[in-house]
Amino acid sequence: MRDKNYKLLGSIYDEEYIDLVFKLRYGCDIYSDQVKPVLNYKSIALLLKRSPSTVRSHCLKAVQLKQLQMNSQPKRQSKFLQKHIDYLINEKTLKYWAHFSLDQRATMFHRQFPELKISAQSVANIYKRNGSRYKGVNRIKRVIDFTQPFYRNNLNYIYDQMQRAQQNNIKFIHSDEAVFTFNTFIQKSWYKRNSNIEVYDQKVKVQTMAILGGISEDAGLETYIIHPRSIKTEQYIKFLEQLREKYPEQEIILFVDNLSVHKTKETRKSYEQLGITPVFNVPYSPQFNGIEFYWGILKGHYKKLLLYHLMHDLPIDTVDFIKSSAKRVDNQLAQKCAKEGRVNVYKQVLELSQ
Repeated sequence: MRDKNYKLLGSIYDEEYIDLVFKLRYGCDIYSDQVKPVLNYKSIALLLKRSPSTVRSHCLKAVQLKQLQMNSQPKRQSKFLQKHIDYLINEKTLKYWAHFSLDQRATMFHRQFPELKISAQSVANIYKRNGSRYKGVNRIKRVIDFTQPFYRNNLNYIYDQMQRAQQNNIKFIHSDEAVFTFNTFIQKSWYKRNSNIEVYDQKVKVQTMAILGGISEDAGLETYIIHPRSIKTEQYIKFLEQLREKYPEQEIILFVDNLSVHKTKETRKSYEQLGITPVFNVPYSPQFNGIEFYWGILKGHYKKLLLYHLMHDLPIDTVDFIKSSAKRVDNQLAQKCAKEGRVNVYKQVLELSQ
């Protein structure tokens, strides 16, 4: 007995033929997920020895059949159950999603419950109805337990590489990215008791820039790259090439954090081709990477330049400010920053050995 949808296919051609046309057109059968066309109607017509218009009509009929098949499937659940609400307001979920926006929370909810889609506003409404409020977060600094084998081994490896660099005239470079953004509006200031201070917000558009740099104990600031918003793999590889160009013969050890851009396929390939050994820092341990101290000093000079230009209505150029700030930081100070990172590693290793 013929299927009830068979009438859509016409009285001349059977379902196998229509399925063949659909496969040639989309590269899959009628009951698979439809993708972009693979062949045009003219090419299919040449293969089947039919006219392009005929092939087109047959493909349209096949699409109609697919649509009917999809409509016959059970619809997604569109009603909230108590388990959905319990999941959203659960303390564990709220803590895990603390950094997420409402849109991101809606997306994460859909991943957990694919049968149900909700909007960001729906998430907010559920929170409000169940006693949750938008409030400040008490930040707790994460403390690494270096007695755990993973962290201890990571720390010991960093220590060994630092020792190897010092004993064998190897260039050991502390490297990291820093983002320079702009927010001049103050949140708090000194003022008379029981009175509020009102100041005009200075609306100034400053492009967010990222800088990738490296410092060492013997040379201070080695080199840097400035790029809008964030550093991508392309800029990171360019930075590696600059280091190799500066030290064509000397072995280089690059001390970096665990950012994904430092571990991509292209990046690992560049490490190997350029002969640069990457050493990855212990997670949540910026005190070991000396360039973190350097960025703090650099940003201090940057803010002074920025505020001076604001107060005197002078043009603002973020890239120029970063370059000027880098020149203002004494090279000996950059060397001390690199040394400070190494000393912190040594102190932690010594503490573990006692």
